[in-house]
Amino acid sequence: GRRRLAHHTPLLNTYTSMPADSSFDQLLGRLEGVKTVLVCDPEGAILLCAGDASCEPRLQRLSATYSQTADHTSKLGLGKSRHMTAFCDDCAVVHASCSPIVLSLLVHAGADVAPILDALPELVESLAPLQQAVERLLSQNSRD
Repeated sequence: GRRRLAHHTPLLNTYTSMPADSSFDQLLGRLEGVKTVLVCDPEGAILLCAGDASCEPRLQRLSATYSQTADHTSKLGLGKSRHMTAFCDDCAVVHASCSPIVLSLLVHAGADVAPILDALPELVESLAPLQQAVERLLSQNSRD
């Protein structure tokens, strides 16, 4: 099993200075149809989450899979994978690369995914403090 670093609803982050009313939370609040949101490290450990907790385990596995897929895609000379959307029978899943972290959103079936895709650059940008903190931790761990 994956260890949990933090579990927050609404999104809070004790590892950076990301307050509850952060731009990330404000952006999420404007998006309709989002059921669950996870931010995970490259191995799938949950750093932040919000929404329907019953969806977390599946979304967490998909997040780790996307992280590996994005890594392999870049090795094929196709460039960096920025995001991926999967449409399923009862939902859609949107992943965005914020290397070394991954943003994953589970969206209700029938929800308009276009506004979510349009918001991805801002969402990713708003996660920069967390992204940088994880980069520092990974860098420290690789030296130890």
